[in-house]
Order: sequence, then C-alpha cells, then structure tokens
Amino acid sequence: MSSRLFSPLVLRSVEFHNRIFVSPMCQYSSENGMPNDWHFVHLGSRAVGGASMVCVEASGVTPEGRITPWDAGIWSDAHAMAWGRVARFLRDHGAVPAIQIAHAGRKASCDKPWKGGKPLAMNEGGWQTLGPSNVAFGHYPPPREMTRDQIRGTVDDYCPGWAEGKHSYDYSPKQCRQVKDAKITMNLGWAMPATGSALILHN
Repeated sequence: MSSRLFSPLVLRSVEFHNRIFVSPMCQYSSENGMPNDWHFVHLGSRAVGGASMVCVEASGVTPEGRITPWDAGIWSDAHAMAWGRVARFLRDHGAVPAIQIAHAGRKASCDKPWKGGKPLAMNEGGWQTLGPSNVAFGHYPPPREMTRDQIRGTVDDYCPGWAEGKHSYDYSPKQCRQVKDAKITMNLGWAMPATGSALILHN
C-alpha cells in the first residue's frame, strides 16, 4: 500500500511534490532580525532532505514585534534581500519557501527559552511592549496601550509594500487586506492561512 505522504499536493496555484512540510521553528540566532549562514544551512538542509515546503521562523514585522532580541525580522528592504537568498536556495532544491510573519505584542521582549524566557528589562536589551490595552499578559510587564492609529499602523506592517518590485514580492492592495484579515489567499506562489500570523510563500 503506497503512502499519500509522498504523493503530490496542489493548493490552488501552488504545487508541492510531497506532503512533508517543515514548520517554523524559532532559532534565536539573528542580529537585528537579519538571517545569516545559520538560517541558510538550517533551512536549506531541509529542502535538500526532500521536504516540499520549508517555513521560516516567526519573523517580526517590526523590531518591537519580536519575541526576543534574537528573533528573525522582515521589516526592511535589507531583510527582504537577505531572506531572498534563502528562498532561492529552497526553491532551487525543490521546496516551496515560506515565512511566518508575526508581531508578539505584549508577549515580546523576552529572553531565550533556555535562559528562562522571562521578560527582559530595558538594561538587559528589552523594550517597551505594545498592546491594544495596558492589561498585562500573566507575569509580563504591562504593555503600552496603543492608539487606534498605532493599531492600524501595526496591521499595515503585515503588508510588506516595501518589498514590491526589485525583491520580486508581488502584493496588490486586495492581497494586503487579505493579510490583515488573515484569510486564505494565494497568488503567484504566495499563501496566507487563517491564523494570527500570515504564512507567505516567496515568489
């Protein structure tokens, strides 16, 4: 009896050569959110190993949106270009490249898990967290309550208009709204699921 695990799968316009997907795993190995050789090898080896989709770890849409100071990010052209190198390698080795974009909100500014994962003070490299209210999450420090404009701005950060054109990111205003609403949509190799973060397949 043959296994469906190794059979192709087509989701709208995206084709996967099997059903083995690598989920996003935080590596806590970035400086200023930038991917480096660690990410290239960690993710690239999964594509070489035969996975049909490889998803980059949760990457902050803003610096203060990271869980820890060592999380990956994608808030600038430089980040997009650095991730492009990884995405090209994944694609060249048969995997669909994906990235989970995220904002940690009031649960941001924490230490690495193996150091306890506790909130970091300002003098420890932490920052003032943001939230829709000033209500703290459990033992975390209270976040700064955001204004309506700041909330709208954070939603807009999920739509990487800065990456259009030269980085081969193809978003239309409609697709940006779909990112904001966290609905399922696909276009030219990009996909977003109905979750709190958007999963994006690099085109």
